[in-house]
Amino acid sequence: MIRVGVLRGGTGNQYERSLETGAYVLKNLPKDTYEVSDIFLDRDGVWHMNGTPLDHEKLMRKVDVIWNALHGFYGEDGKLQQLLENLGIPYIGAGPLSSAVTMNSKFLKDHLAKLGVQTPRGIYIEDWGTDDAEETVAAVVAATAKKFSPPWIVEPIAKGIGKGGITAKTRAELVTVLSQMHELGMPALIEEAVLGKNVSVSSVADFRGESVYTFLPIQTDAIRTKLQSADSQALQNLAKKIHQHMHLGHYSRVEAIISPKGNIYVKNIETIPAFDKVSDLHHSLAQVGSSFKEFAKHLLGSAIGK
Repeated sequence: MIRVGVLRGGTGNQYERSLETGAYVLKNLPKDTYEVSDIFLDRDGVWHMNGTPLDHEKLMRKVDVIWNALHGFYGEDGKLQQLLENLGIPYIGAGPLSSAVTMNSKFLKDHLAKLGVQTPRGIYIEDWGTDDAEETVAAVVAATAKKFSPPWIVEPIAKGIGKGGITAKTRAELVTVLSQMHELGMPALIEEAVLGKNVSVSSVADFRGESVYTFLPIQTDAIRTKLQSADSQALQNLAKKIHQHMHLGHYSRVEAIISPKGNIYVKNIETIPAFDKVSDLHHSLAQVGSSFKEFAKHLLGSAIGK
């Protein structure tokens, strides 16, 4: 029987989301096929296995493969992936480098640009310098307002912050947010808020006879309208291209916007998509007649080479 460790929790800001994904996987992995263990990383970074504190270096003797449900910092930024590779433990997900690139909004934006993929226009502040804070922030706000209209999305680029933009609807709000970034000495990415249909597209490697199998797009807006077939195909082609060229491992999820003019802008990429009971992946699987059981068997088999 294959010993699966489901890793959840973590020290980042997506702790609760990670617990939900991990709980779903723990509950629904077939117990007649897998010996499943709950690997919990608490907020202080202490490892536990089935409720007992654990030296993570002993994991290699206790599990055959890790299902990584650790969203956000440490779970998706490449650090955990490098640790597991150093321990010689197979895991589900992307490798260390691809994980690090997708977790950093600036790196991701630059990489997508090289692939010819559109993203929202943005301004990146890496170093705030030593000039007067008020004048520096005012200059950045003026440059931002000149380049694109509000609302603006401010993305902190810092260890432990993870992804999650702050919306500024006015110049005054932008000044407040950027002043906080300046005070903390924190790099920041300011992006335009592109209007349109919000969609997600999930991809999985080596599934159903395809090197990268891309599911049908799922519209994530509260009010959903039917996607045009041309838009749907374009989204699938784009998600497949991104997964292949960025080496996103076993599965990935692309979040994008289709503008009223039909342009596609990629907002975010997840190398560990959420898999709780209401996640987009369930809809994607159902649309093609698949199930969590089939999907889990495929992912775990791919991770351990079976």
